[in-house]
This record gives sequence, structure tokens and C-alpha cells, in this order.
Amino acid sequence: MSTRDIPASGATPGPGGPTPPGKKLDSWGEIASYLGREVRTVQRWERTESLPVHRHEDKKKTTVYAYEARAAIQKLQQQAATRFVPNLYPAAIHLGLGEKDEGFRLLNLAFQEKIDRLVHLNVDPMADPLRSDPRFAQLMAKVGFHQTAH
Repeated sequence: MSTRDIPASGATPGPGGPTPPGKKLDSWGEIASYLGREVRTVQRWERTESLPVHRHEDKKKTTVYAYEARAAIQKLQQQAATRFVPNLYPAAIHLGLGEKDEGFRLLNLAFQEKIDRLVHLNVDPMADPLRSDPRFAQLMAKVGFHQTAH
């Protein structure tokens, strides 16, 4: 996909079709500012921590971009190295990107972490795309909500 195929919104097709990855960060400086780090640090993270940075195909290699949602996941992973970060947070981002499998994996880890906010998942709009998936009913049963027949 060339850069001219990317709409102004920055949305690109994901595994399940188009997904809104969030705001497009158009330079090393914007990516570093978003992550609250120096440019050299985020360049190193690209090499050593798989920071999801993309390069424009038809421009020189130093022209890069990233998406806020992916950078936010990276930011949470970096924070988790020094303090507790509930898996509910990256789960919400993955679900927003339409990545249900990863979202469910992280929600189940959040259950193991005994994250009390999971009791609200039954009414949280974040979970709307999950409700028809049998894994959602299984997770809610683990949390303590059992479906009743109507």
C-alpha cells in the first residue's frame, strides 16, 4: 500500500477490514512527543522493542509515521516494565482497533489480575462488539454474571 492509498484519517485496512487506528503521528518528533520521550529513545525502541513505526514507501527512509493507538499500546508496555499496568487498558485499545482475539486474551488476564472494573464490562459500551461472541458470556460467567433465559 502506498501513502497515496491512505485516507486523510490515517485509517488503513486491518486483518478484519478497515480499522480506525487513531490519529496519525507524522514524524519521529511527533511520535517522541506523544510517548513523552526523546527522538533517539523512540528510534531505539523501534529497533529493540518493536515500536510500530511505518515508513513511507515512496519517500526517503527517515520519513516515518505511527498511529496513536499503536503507540499507546507501546507506552503501556513500557510503563508495565516499572509498575503495574492492568491488562484492561491495552485490551480496550485492541478492542477499539477491532482485534477481538487479543482483546479477549487481555481481558482474561485482567480477570486473573482481579481487576474489579470487569464487573462493569457487562454494560460498558467498549464491550458492545463482543457481546455476540461466546467468549464474552464465558468471561462474564467467570466475573459472576450468568445469562438467564428470557
